[in-house]
Amino acid sequence: MQCGAPMKVEDGKDIFHCEYCGSYNFSNPNKDGIALLDEISPYVCPTCNQPLVTAIIKNIHIFACPVCRGNLINQAKMLSILRLASSPDMVREDQPSPPDRSEFQRKLVCPGCMETMEAYPYGGPGNIIIQGCSHCQLIWLDFGELTRVVRSYSQMYQTAPDERGQKKQSVKF
Repeated sequence: MQCGAPMKVEDGKDIFHCEYCGSYNFSNPNKDGIALLDEISPYVCPTCNQPLVTAIIKNIHIFACPVCRGNLINQAKMLSILRLASSPDMVREDQPSPPDRSEFQRKLVCPGCMETMEAYPYGGPGNIIIQGCSHCQLIWLDFGELTRVVRSYSQMYQTAPDERGQKKQSVKF
C-alpha cells in the first residue's frame, strides 16, 4: 500500500487495488489460507462480539474475525471453498479425535438474523461440531475448523489415479 487509503480486493484475484493511488498489494494468507481484508463487514463475531472483516480464501469472499480468527461463510460458498482449498499437502494422516460434545450446548447468535445458531456435526465424519443458521444459510467455523473440514473433504473425495471413481473408506482428522 502506498498512500494509506483503504484497498479493495480485485474480483476473481488474490490482489488488492487502491482506487485512489492505483497501487497493488498481494494478500498474505494465514495458516488456514485466509487473507483478511481492510473492509469491515456488516456482521459481528458470534464468539467475541467484535466486528467481522471481509476476507478471502482462494478468490472466494468470506467474513473473518481478526480477534478470534473464526470464519463466517455463506453455505452456498462451502463446496467451492472445499474444491479450491483442498490440496494433497493438506491431507495428513492425523489420528482422529472425538468431537467435543460440549459444542452442542454452545449458544451462538447468528450475525445475520440474531437468532440462535444450530450446532451439528460436520457432514463428513462428524468429528467437528459446527454452528449454522438455516434461515440465513450462514456457517460459523472456529479457527482451525476450516482446515479440518478441507482436510476431511480431501481425504473423502481426492483419489489416486488407480482409485478413480472410488470414495475413500476412512476419513481422519
